[in-house]
Amino acid sequence: MLHQRPADLTATKASALIPRDALKRAAMLLQAVIERRNTIPILSYIKVRISPEGITLTGTDLDNMLTVRLEAETEGEATVMLASAVLAGFAPIATGPVTLTLSAGNPKGNRPDMDVIQLSDGETAISVNDHMPVEDFPEVWPKKHISALRPAVTLTQDQTARLIRLCRHCISTEETRYYLNGIWMTTKPGAPTLRAVATNGHRMAVIDHDAEADFSASGDKGLIVPIKTIELLRLIIGKGGNEPVQFDCGKNFLSVAVGGITIHAKTIDGTFPDYTRVIPPPSGNLVAHLSGSALQRMWHAARAMREGSTGAELNFVEGRIGFQSPSFHEASFSMPLQARRAEGCTIDALGFNLGYLRDQGAITPTFTISTASADSPATIHSDDPDALWILMPMRL
Repeated sequence: MLHQRPADLTATKASALIPRDALKRAAMLLQAVIERRNTIPILSYIKVRISPEGITLTGTDLDNMLTVRLEAETEGEATVMLASAVLAGFAPIATGPVTLTLSAGNPKGNRPDMDVIQLSDGETAISVNDHMPVEDFPEVWPKKHISALRPAVTLTQDQTARLIRLCRHCISTEETRYYLNGIWMTTKPGAPTLRAVATNGHRMAVIDHDAEADFSASGDKGLIVPIKTIELLRLIIGKGGNEPVQFDCGKNFLSVAVGGITIHAKTIDGTFPDYTRVIPPPSGNLVAHLSGSALQRMWHAARAMREGSTGAELNFVEGRIGFQSPSFHEASFSMPLQARRAEGCTIDALGFNLGYLRDQGAITPTFTISTASADSPATIHSDDPDALWILMPMRL
């Protein structure tokens, strides 16, 4: 009969019957935290804990530790190391519930007696008896360090997804400015509510939420959450939902728990710049309304003309947005632009990075960009009243 436990349990130390879809998702999430190439062999393994409460899978890259707790029918108790490649190879092809069995092995030659780990869906089975000692798995964060964490903010999955979606494109990838390689989670000046900020020095996202937040346990006004932790969290929450996402913080340390999944992560040890100095006062001197679909078409045209990092000119006199292509004998491309210039303003056109405009249009299908002058930072607004973006102009 398919999917039943092994009949002979005389040599079995522990076993667990795990729902296929839950194990498949856990394997996918753990693959995201484990580096493909490791100079430390144990980091290519997952710590598997079987207990009466279910089964727990843990993987780490020394900066992030991901723990996935799954409901399972279990017998016995045991902890063992399983190669992540084995789980990643088996979980997606399983045709039904998966039985994980840990049995006593037989010594071979000079090799010590190693337990045998078997994964089976009733038809297909894989057995391994070459694994690492559990004692080698790194305990990056002692229990006393984790117990020192304090609640920072609680959001729903949908609310967390919104913050990530609206900030992610502004995160810097420049390693020399490492303190910009993440999202600054802090509080709004003058209010105890959550604010998320991300910038690469050329564009910036400032996203507010009315949830109360307290980052005092961090020893600073907030935490810089690294991009890899952000990407892990994005995978975990998926398409969103109403399940609570609990953020706890400590000194250079963050814990995020949603459902049966927990991330323990190091935050970036650096000082986030005073972003408030860059935010300009509101201005109606130059205002343009842009469409994400139109910017996407323009981007494709620029790429076809090998102008991937070109600047887009917003012409407030002609009511056009476009770019020139020196590679094709000064060929130009333009589209209609809904724009207005305040009375007395003498600026005819502004330049902005077309790629940055395209990225903005991908997350806000329509948006308004406004600025006071050709040298001033421009503000971007969408239909979300609690979201603001800043974009620096580009000389054409």
